Amino acid sequence: MMSKFRILFFLIVMGCSTWLSAQTVDYAEYFFNQDPGYGNGQSLSIIPGGTIDLSSNISTSGLNRGIHVLYYRAKQNGRWSQTYSSAVLVHTQSSSGFTAEYYFDNDPGFGNGTSTGYSTNGVISFNPDISGLTPGLHTLFIRTTEPAMGAFYSKQVMIYDQAAAPVSMEYFFDQDPGVNQGTPITATKISSEVYSINSNIDVTSLSPGIHRLFIRAITPLASHVYSKDLMIHGSQFITKVEYFLDTDPGYGNGTVESVSSADEAVELNFNAILSNAQAGVHRIGVRAYAGTWSQTYWKTFLVTGDNDISKVEYFADIDPGYGNGTVETISSNANAVSVSLTALLDTLDAGMHKIGIRAYAGTWSQTYWKTFFISTDNPIAKAEYFIDTDPGYGNGTDIPVTSSDVVSLNVNPDISALNLGYHDLFFRAKAGNGTWSMIHRDSVCLAAKADFMVDSVCDGNPISITQLTTEADASTTYSWDVDGDGVEDYTNATSFQHTFSAPGTYNIRLIAAQADGCGDTIVKTAIVYPIVTPTADITASANNICSGTQVDFSAALNNEGSSPTYEWLVNNQVVGSAATYSSSTLNDGDSVVLKITSSESCVTDASVYSDTI
Repeated sequence: MMSKFRILFFLIVMGCSTWLSAQTVDYAEYFFNQDPGYGNGQSLSIIPGGTIDLSSNISTSGLNRGIHVLYYRAKQNGRWSQTYSSAVLVHTQSSSGFTAEYYFDNDPGFGNGTSTGYSTNGVISFNPDISGLTPGLHTLFIRTTEPAMGAFYSKQVMIYDQAAAPVSMEYFFDQDPGVNQGTPITATKISSEVYSINSNIDVTSLSPGIHRLFIRAITPLASHVYSKDLMIHGSQFITKVEYFLDTDPGYGNGTVESVSSADEAVELNFNAILSNAQAGVHRIGVRAYAGTWSQTYWKTFLVTGDNDISKVEYFADIDPGYGNGTVETISSNANAVSVSLTALLDTLDAGMHKIGIRAYAGTWSQTYWKTFFISTDNPIAKAEYFIDTDPGYGNGTDIPVTSSDVVSLNVNPDISALNLGYHDLFFRAKAGNGTWSMIHRDSVCLAAKADFMVDSVCDGNPISITQLTTEADASTTYSWDVDGDGVEDYTNATSFQHTFSAPGTYNIRLIAAQADGCGDTIVKTAIVYPIVTPTADITASANNICSGTQVDFSAALNNEGSSPTYEWLVNNQVVGSAATYSSSTLNDGDSVVLKITSSESCVTDASVYSDTI
């Protein structure tokens, strides 16, 4: 029986809803979502002349409301055609006329999506524009817009950028279990680049918080993994989420995004906030709003300057050497990767620990450190820090507590009133039973920021060293090593000059320090160029010639620089400015000479002449 559902077609392969064959069609069939095999689909009536009317011949009976993929094909003279496909939205709107709009991933606001046009018969054909989408996982949203906002639907799609078609797919969360060890899923190919994910992603086993979903497409020769971040929450009525980097700005003051559906898993996009983050280890806080704000969930990310990270490693307290930490393979190359430290933190004793994290992109990055306090006896109810002097229990500066037994101690203390030098930073935590932990101490160096500018000169001239150190005070001392031998050469607090005895490349080091040894070091390079003499020798293709014969002149140069200028002179008159010169009008007794001007910075004479021919 024909369903009363209306159908919206957005055709990816075919741009029409009528399939016309010039020859006799023996049989035609259609099916939704999964291929039942040739000849096992629902038959289509064939109009005399070979025309198949898809718009009136398709039953959606048995389909759930939402987005589906329709396939259709025909058999002619015993041979099957290719299988054509289009996406179909099944809904229950009863109005005879309406419009709809679609968008990917982020809601642009009602009426600001891409219009599908107006329908008078429940059928709308359009091609979703995927040109601006990166390869990976995306969500397609469709909603009706007129005469009023009505049905709202979404579908997970994968933009696939590989030549070999996948033979299977699987998904997993957070940790890669290995190829073919994830949960199998099926996907429907809508076009050469777009796959519709058919299976529901089961999030019921996930704890509330931030998780990363991975979908792996497996081909005969390789596998390709795409991912997106999700927040699992406990409410079905979330209207928005907000997130922020490192420091909580207060409820409603983070980066706020509206939520397009009431699913228990909300998709998150951290690209914008991470693109502005400095290299190092960061935490992103996320929370949801459903009348009131949820608790804040945190996720750790490592940001580097490399876009081809293939793996990360981390370790506790002692660096085991490159590649010897806990190594995680990164499933998609990026310059910011999420890092799950839970398994490592669970193995550590109570107390304060430092976690080292680094990334591999052909070579290992620098190691970034994060400090954590771990309690295994009682849940942590409060944590605080203070500098140098203990203000008394409960009177320090609060540290956000986001876990019952682990607190990140990477805080940004107020140092505006502190003198330069070493200071003691103290941490402690209070358990749920009211008892305070022992105090943990870390030494921090508050130093001036060493900086200077140096020029490059020709041999025999002094270099100028311009002092640019900032945040220093009257007690800051300066130690200059200008020739890289490790011996202090100057103690100047202001700019000065130095003359080197020979050409070469010199590493100049500045240490700006306090009396207790707390300081900052910077090294820059100065170049002293040797003074050279340009030369030019010219040759002619022939010396004894007949009148009217062409003669070609070329030059052999030394110390001419990367962009010298040329002047060819015949009888002291300029006749050319290229690297070579040719003439067929020379007369007996004419003189040819080349003048070059070197582009080198350090020369005895910038312009020189060749010998005369």
